[in-house]
Parts: sequence; structure tokens; C-alpha cells
Amino acid sequence: MKQASADHTQLESLTSSHLLMLRKKRFALVRLNSTPFYQGHKNTTIVNANLEGQQLMRFKERDISNFNLETANGVYIIDVKIALRIGIRFGKVKTGYFKIPRKSDCKLKVPLSTSFNGTFWSGFQTTDPSKSVIYKVTDASLTRFNLTAANNTIQYNLSLNMTVENPNKWNDFHYENFEAVASYKNQDLSNSSLAPFRVGHKNSFVLTPSFEGQRLVALSNDEVSNFRNSTVFDIVLKLYFKYWTKIGAVKINKELQMACYFEVPLSSGGKSAEKFDSTKCDKA
Repeated sequence: MKQASADHTQLESLTSSHLLMLRKKRFALVRLNSTPFYQGHKNTTIVNANLEGQQLMRFKERDISNFNLETANGVYIIDVKIALRIGIRFGKVKTGYFKIPRKSDCKLKVPLSTSFNGTFWSGFQTTDPSKSVIYKVTDASLTRFNLTAANNTIQYNLSLNMTVENPNKWNDFHYENFEAVASYKNQDLSNSSLAPFRVGHKNSFVLTPSFEGQRLVALSNDEVSNFRNSTVFDIVLKLYFKYWTKIGAVKINKELQMACYFEVPLSSGGKSAEKFDSTKCDKA
């Protein structure tokens, strides 16, 4: 928005451009040179600039810390640089067109709104699947979960259905060395190694890890008593994996850990006493 302040000065803008900066690094530029506009004295002109896309950013550790803080607050500090090529008329005297140097005095605090979700938000967050990709345990079947009287050995048979949902518009995620570990009372029962897979943008992938065997566990007397009287058990599913994705021509490799906390009912005669509630996983 440009406002003319002089009483008799008139402006003719031939071109206009907006440059957006984050942490003194450019991430978007839009040129508005298709429609020159005229601005009379004591008048206001509204110029709309829409910026959409993605940009690889090279941040220092302090910049990343500040960015994460802004993400937690839901408000980002954006610097806007504006460049104009204008002509001015004083009465009947008209100047030639000249450029006004860029100024970065437009420091904005921009809240993250739902209208930008998938453009502004996804563009900044796509390289971390713990924030952009949804990990969810959608179903669980526990057909065996017995505790022997002699030595506190749990005999178990647990099957899970999981979905990995990638809602962003640009990035595909390629998962490697994907391992799922089932735990009870902070003690690992067993692990399930899954084959490498790819989740395309705006797509999902189904995983079916299963765990069967027996495991010696350390339980207190109260825990043993509660175990024998329970039909629903607290299970923690830990996920360990490597993945890679690309932003433009740049390949990014990362490792990540997730944890899924859920209650699973013990099945009897092929049927569960209670319905399983779908559960999202969080970054560990």
C-alpha cells in the first residue's frame, strides 16, 4: 500500500516488486510490472502481492532456534523489501522515471493462519516428517498376552495396522531401515523390521508390524496383580527410521524417532472386549 502525502504531488508507478526476507535470507520475490498504476495527491493505492512456493534455506544454529520459537508461538517475523520505479508530476512539470532504492523497513509479524496451511507452512516444514507427516496406529489385535506364574514371562501376540500420511504438496519421503519396537512397562518385548518404502506427496502408506514371542519382564507384586485382572493393556510402540527427501536438486538425509502410546484390549475368541481407539504418534 502506497500513500501520497504531498498536497499537489502525483505519482505514476511503472513497476513494483516485493522481496520477502527471513533471517536476512531471501525466500520469495514477486514483481508487479504488468499493470502500472496512477496515484493522485492525498490518495491511497492498494497493491496485492501473493507469494507461494518453497525455498532451500541455510540457517545457522541460532537462526534455527529462533525459527523453532516462532513456530511454537505461531507468529513469524518477515522483512519485506519494496522496490518502485516511479515518475512524479508537479503541476504540469513531469519528471522522468527513476528507481527508489529498496528499503527493509517493513518488518512484519505474520501469524500462521489456516489459509496458508499447505503453502507457507508446508514450504517451511516439509524436511521434518515428524511435523508434516502423520504417523498413526489405526488398529491393534492382541490375541495373546499371558504372564507365567513361575518367572514373570510374558507370552504375547500383537498385530498392528499403521498409516503414514504425507499431506504436503511438494515432497516425497523415502524411508529406510524402518524398525518398530513394542514395549510394556518400559521393557521392550520385540522388534519388527519393515521393508523400505516411499510416501508420495498428498499420499499415504500402510504398515503392518507384528510381534510374537515371549519375554522375561521385571514386575512388582502390584503390577503382577493388576496384569492378571486386566483386559486392556498399555503398549508403547517406538519407531526408529532413516529417511531422505529432496528440495529441488538438494537431497536431505535424516534419522528420526517416534513414539506411539495406546491401550489395546485383549481379544477373546477372535473378538476384542473393547474397541481400539486410533492413536497418533509423537516425536520421541
